[in-house]
Amino acid sequence: MGEAEREKLLAHKTELERVLTLKGQSLSPTHRAQMKQQQQELEAKIQDSMDSSAAAEDETADWEIGKQHTFGGGHYFQDAIGGTQARLEAKIKSTERQGNLTPQQQYDLENMKHRRDEAARLKQLYSREVGYFGEGDFTKVVRQQVQGTKQKAIELRQRMREPSVMRDKKLMGQLMSDYKHNEQRLTNFRSWADQAKAQTVRQ
Repeated sequence: MGEAEREKLLAHKTELERVLTLKGQSLSPTHRAQMKQQQQELEAKIQDSMDSSAAAEDETADWEIGKQHTFGGGHYFQDAIGGTQARLEAKIKSTERQGNLTPQQQYDLENMKHRRDEAARLKQLYSREVGYFGEGDFTKVVRQQVQGTKQKAIELRQRMREPSVMRDKKLMGQLMSDYKHNEQRLTNFRSWADQAKAQTVRQ
């Protein structure tokens, strides 16, 4: 959605708010509820547009991936990924030992396994692309993953607002789990960058 389309949505929202303020008490409860719903939908679309613009920005530009290590020492970004992988592995084993998982818990467990496997793949990719010789394509991969994760969050929120989805408790539960999983992936990337920076500063 471009800036012009966003301005149209903002204008429509402003007009709805004006009508609700001036005529809200004279409107029928049904009509007032419909306008309130339209207002909420417009606010959600405007937020999606703003988030989409933010997702296109390169949050990883100052992460300095591939430069945060010392000769003969650790590779801090990779070390942080390894720490997450180990914690996820321990949590997965603990969850599996519980047994008798509900369908929702099983779905959450599968998402946890996906995050563990992603960490393992990124560790291997780091070794191939960075090593002691530079950052290779690893920085590009991380940038694309971060931007893609942000865009996925927008798409999931849009899906969860669909009336048919809102009426389907099972599907809504799965989408909420996917949203939580997606947000945790983004948290992981940011955490790896923060830990790597902290380690670099201490050297």
